[in-house]
Amino acid sequence: RQFFVVLHAVDTLVLPAARDLCTEFQLNSDHTLAARVWRGVQPFMLVSFEDQLENRVDMQHQCLGAEAPLRRMTVDAMLVLAHKYSHILVIFVASVGGVLFLPTLAQASQAWCAQEPQVPPEKEVELMREEVAEMRQQLVDLEDKVEGS
Repeated sequence: RQFFVVLHAVDTLVLPAARDLCTEFQLNSDHTLAARVWRGVQPFMLVSFEDQLENRVDMQHQCLGAEAPLRRMTVDAMLVLAHKYSHILVIFVASVGGVLFLPTLAQASQAWCAQEPQVPPEKEVELMREEVAEMRQQLVDLEDKVEGS
């Protein structure tokens, strides 16, 4: 979403902060439940947008209506941006995907390469018998050396 917010700002040449002012204006002028709740919480906030909202006629022109340049980005706008800037979207997704996926892939391949090969149980028993036979032969050789000394 943040990528699309930045892309929308670049595409329309309007900063997201200006769009935030429009949201503030709409919440202050609407009569919906969300707007009433917002107006109830507003006195407790540290930041006040009232200075920026003084010119209401200009704000109505900029924020309301179908062709308002400061309208919030919608899902439809995101789809249009994805189609219009598909090459940038592909580069962004590949970059972020590479940054997130490559370390995991490297760690998994390193763990896989460090594993000892799995030996089937039948083969393991056979190898153990061969080791025991070699040890017995070494023991016999040592006994012969001790007797010969």
